[in-house]
Amino acid sequence: MHNHHDHTHLPCLHCHPHSFIRMVQHLIERCLILHMSRDDCVEALARHANIRPLVTLTDGPVQKVSRFRRNHPWF
Repeated sequence: MHNHHDHTHLPCLHCHPHSFIRMVQHLIERCLILHMSRDDCVEALARHANIRPLVTLTDGPVQKVSRFRRNHPWF
């Protein structure tokens, strides 16, 4: 169940979807800088930022980056 009045410093997906998406993208970029695998990134976001894997694994930033890495292995 989602609590819209949660007193965390993280944006809420339901209340502030654009801010939430930007935050998730930023966190994924940090995972990439650390050369984390997709699974490690999903686990880290779930554990440390309370972002459900379903949100992270939806065809979004993680999948796009994974496809980019497969197509550009030198990057």
